[in-house]
Amino acid sequence: MSASDEKDNTLLGQSLPDEKTLAWLAAQPRFTKFANAVEAVEAALSLWSMAHHCLDDARERERWYAEQYGPLDGIESPWEFPVSLDEFLRLIVPGKDQGERLGRYRQFVQARLRMNQAMGDYAPPDEKPSTEEDVLGMASAKIEKLKKAKLDFKKFHSEMYLFLRWWQQKVKDDKKRGGKARAAKSASLKQASGTDATIPAIFNKRRKKKSPPLGLSN
Repeated sequence: MSASDEKDNTLLGQSLPDEKTLAWLAAQPRFTKFANAVEAVEAALSLWSMAHHCLDDARERERWYAEQYGPLDGIESPWEFPVSLDEFLRLIVPGKDQGERLGRYRQFVQARLRMNQAMGDYAPPDEKPSTEEDVLGMASAKIEKLKKAKLDFKKFHSEMYLFLRWWQQKVKDDKKRGGKARAAKSASLKQASGTDATIPAIFNKRRKKKSPPLGLSN
């Protein structure tokens, strides 16, 4: 099959079987009930398309599940509920101590409030700050409320899911920013040393001054 044939061998964006595969499929016993070969081939092609669609749908669900629930793999769950905010931080939020974990959780709460601020009227009325001061104040108030109360099963898993999704994205964003910062620093160092990052390194090398032969030096 030529490249042009492969390019045209699609149906609504779906890859199609080659002639031999389709003929073999149409010759299976389940298609012998049709009056002629054309009907059998059409039925075989319909079955192929349906199978292709089901596989694509299953792969998409698998990808979505891995993206949505991947961060939850390996998470330790409490033996009983409700649990305190300190226990939630210990189990879910990464950090070397409770102070660092609480700081990261505070960043998460503030990020959610800023998102609500951007949503405007679509955000919950009791979690819709108007200014950055409101964001900081409402975040502190929510954390203090959680410290006094406890998280039941539903609240624990809701906060766990939302936090881990946010944390996963934050780690990715931090890596991107770190890569850009390192690239900018490298370019700055090259410029300060008199080299140009856009020119091949071989042309940036300065020739060393050769020492005069022995006996000819002044």
